Amino acid sequence: RMVCSGGGFPQLHKLELSGLLDLEEWIVEEGSMPLLHTLTIRNCRKLKELPDGLRFITSLEELDMNTHTLEFWKKLSRGGEEYYKVQHIPLLNII
Repeated sequence: RMVCSGGGFPQLHKLELSGLLDLEEWIVEEGSMPLLHTLTIRNCRKLKELPDGLRFITSLEELDMNTHTLEFWKKLSRGGEEYYKVQHIPLLNII
């Protein structure tokens, strides 16, 4: 479990989560990472969903991630049940 608390990482512009094989849950609180521009998620196979708090990071312009299941991809696609978390991000590269 990883938590990004409100007010945390106030100057962070780029975040890459890679190879966190045991990460199952990621919580992003409102007000966390307010300047985040680019988010990359790779090889976090136990992560089943993106944090709800991503919708509060309005500075986010790019999300690049690989998913390991078709179900995860469908939830984040337009019309999917979790699309609201990423719909504000101009450049989505989810494969």
